[in-house]
Amino acid sequence: MEIVDLSVTLGEPGAAMVGGHQPPTFQPINTHQEHYLSNARVSFSLHTGTHVDAPYHFCADGITIDQLPLDRVVGPALVADLREVAGEGVALTIDHFEACIPGRSSLKDVIIVLYTGWLAKAYHTEKYYVDNPYLSTDAASWLAESGIRALALDSSVDQSKPAGRKPSPDSHPVHRILLGSGIPLIENVTNLDKLLGRNVQLFALPVKLHKESGAPARVMAVVD
Repeated sequence: MEIVDLSVTLGEPGAAMVGGHQPPTFQPINTHQEHYLSNARVSFSLHTGTHVDAPYHFCADGITIDQLPLDRVVGPALVADLREVAGEGVALTIDHFEACIPGRSSLKDVIIVLYTGWLAKAYHTEKYYVDNPYLSTDAASWLAESGIRALALDSSVDQSKPAGRKPSPDSHPVHRILLGSGIPLIENVTNLDKLLGRNVQLFALPVKLHKESGAPARVMAVVD
């Protein structure tokens, strides 16, 4: 048995940020020099780094992160290797999924992990949240109807919002399809190359925040 850490480090220098979101900041409360211990206050967007989206993120009547059953983010995982097709700004389709997933029946009650290679390529650049590969709405509906437990990926599920576009109930359609179907999203996972060809149990445990839309998570895989 091997444990693979799938989480990026929250607050690491140079990490990409969603437009309008400030990088995490850490303010000392106690220091070893003055108090003989260390503690700090931290400020960050809930949807920064490796994190879990609860349905409430885009669905006003959806469950919040503290209400999310842990059995939705813990369980057997199937890795879909999409690196050959998931280029900059590419919309991933049903055909792409069918080409690398061994039968739709294998998706039910499984955490699907989309390995696009985008995080390894662009996470420390401004392109990460601008030119990312994303899911087509048809592909999102196909996954939702397949009964998956959760969706994890090394990117974001939606196409980037054009600069200057006003908030709209039609924005982020893939988030709305999947979260509206009760499927939690596990975004910005890393080290997926270490999971290929192996049996995977995935654990994505979000911080239990009161009535919030998501939370940072320490995501790991147990592989054999």
